Amino acid sequence: VRGHVLVWPGWKNLPKYLKNYQQQPDKLRAEVKKHIRELATAMKGSLLSWDVLNEPFDNHDLMDILGKDVMPEWFTEARAADPGAQLFINDYAILSGGGGDTPHRDHYEKTIQFLLEKGAPLDAIGLQGHFGTSLTSPDDLFKLLDRYARFGKPIWITEYDVVMDDLDLAGAYTRDFYTLAFSHPAVAGIVMWGFWDGSHWKNNAPMYKPDWTLKPGGKAYRDL
Repeated sequence: VRGHVLVWPGWKNLPKYLKNYQQQPDKLRAEVKKHIRELATAMKGSLLSWDVLNEPFDNHDLMDILGKDVMPEWFTEARAADPGAQLFINDYAILSGGGGDTPHRDHYEKTIQFLLEKGAPLDAIGLQGHFGTSLTSPDDLFKLLDRYARFGKPIWITEYDVVMDDLDLAGAYTRDFYTLAFSHPAVAGIVMWGFWDGSHWKNNAPMYKPDWTLKPGGKAYRDL
């Protein structure tokens, strides 16, 4: 089981009480570290990994107040609380949206570099895999995996789904995506973000319809 998530550093996703301390940076810093310590200690020995820092590109309220150096502190706190868990950074829109450079991809690369330079115990890199109708080609996917593999850390696709009305295309993409991802030596695993339409954030999961009829994506997954 993966732990998701210790710090999602935007006010809209943080525990509500933390906003009471936005004018008290020392107290805010201490409360966030306390939150990490409580969660990681409670689950110590039960989890394969933790997403320590989630989606920092557009969730940065804590860093705006406390500075960038607070991010390595969060990893250090998590490591102390649960030394056996792999510690991840995680973000979206890195693999999806086609090839090339984007501000989001550039920011993620710079953030990972910063954490490593500061000595953060970052064990692995999470690349979310939410796809819609703007699909990224296999060639571009491989180039993107290469881009983040240069850090020498295992990569996990942490949130795979492909949401579109064309189920045959979604199934073909699932087949190609899994084949491509597992062909890359840096990819250690894929977490499917729900598999059944009856319990999926977009009501359009990769494998099963609401009546448990197998979708083309589910057949492709079984074949693989």
